[in-house]
Amino acid sequence: MLYVSDVAVESTLGGELLLYRLLRKYPSDRLTIAQSNVGRSSPEERLPNVQYERYAFANTRLLDSRLTRWYGSWLHQKAKWVPSKLKRLVDQVRPEAILTVWHDYSWLTAARIARNRELPLHLILHDDAPNLKFRAHSFLRALHEGDFGRVYRQAESRLCVSPAMERVYEARYGVSGTVLYPARGWEAAHYERPPERIKQGGELTIGYAGALHAPGFKRGLEKVAEAVAPFNGTVFVYSNAPPEKTKRESWVKDNVKIKKFVHPENIVRELRESVDVLFAVSSFDGNYRKIAKTNFQSKMVDYTATGLPILLWGPEDSSTIRWAREKTGTAEVVTSPNTDDLQNAVEQLVTHPELRYEYGRTALKIGDRCFSAEEAWSTFSEAVSE
Repeated sequence: MLYVSDVAVESTLGGELLLYRLLRKYPSDRLTIAQSNVGRSSPEERLPNVQYERYAFANTRLLDSRLTRWYGSWLHQKAKWVPSKLKRLVDQVRPEAILTVWHDYSWLTAARIARNRELPLHLILHDDAPNLKFRAHSFLRALHEGDFGRVYRQAESRLCVSPAMERVYEARYGVSGTVLYPARGWEAAHYERPPERIKQGGELTIGYAGALHAPGFKRGLEKVAEAVAPFNGTVFVYSNAPPEKTKRESWVKDNVKIKKFVHPENIVRELRESVDVLFAVSSFDGNYRKIAKTNFQSKMVDYTATGLPILLWGPEDSSTIRWAREKTGTAEVVTSPNTDDLQNAVEQLVTHPELRYEYGRTALKIGDRCFSAEEAWSTFSEAVSE
């Protein structure tokens, strides 16, 4: 198998980590990773004994300039052609299948290789493709959506991150997909039951682990900090954002503690030992709300592994909220943008220790079933084998 993408397969963050975990069991002598220079690369975090190749595709300085949209529009077209280095790599590897993940541009290159060589294409989708093409002018949206629909239909397997995404894309593009939830690592910490301390009363510490790029995330953290303040509660925020810069931002209340970055393979243990309730938020407004309808918050993978109760705040049509609704008892769910409703949910968790323990127990059980490395590998290997 030849993997072609702008996204690294490395044990770092986000989609890179999810791909690393997914391909960890793939036979190393039958896998080659080709990544463009658009994405970051950390060679020390790579899969062991796997051939990695980097190919030049873009001038990354232009992608971070005022010309981003013009240059991004050109790159979208350029990606439909195969660079000479990739052609030579295909001749050398002689793959039996092409694997790619939707992000930026190289999914188009992967699709072209698969068509030219008459090879099956396997497509992984962690994000809502039509709503996330930021590096292109708006007048190219129809072109981008047409290209994406063509590649989606071309693929032999279409691995969608949530049931909502699979349903929406089947209705839109006329072909079915397979749900492939994000997965835990093969050596992830595993617990049989929630920590005993959450049965006890007292001050509550709420934890958040993840990105801070969306305004709705910061607003959610600001409001949950306000909600827990009357109970002398604290909010711990674990993110890869620079701590010193983040501490000075206006949403950071006195009871918010910005923590140092914790490697994803250690975050489950850190959260279990340091906080009492975990928090996740989906935006109620704008394009981020559209994205939340199909995307799935990968933090739920590690959240459910801790055995801690989870507090979710977001619109009813968020795929993460819908997942929690279907998995009854997995989380305390608030679907109103009204902060009074969030306050009431926090009070419930503060004053009912037995409820916290029951949420943690159920989340642990459901998470083991949905997000195990074994389950993800079984789904993936079956899809590419067929």
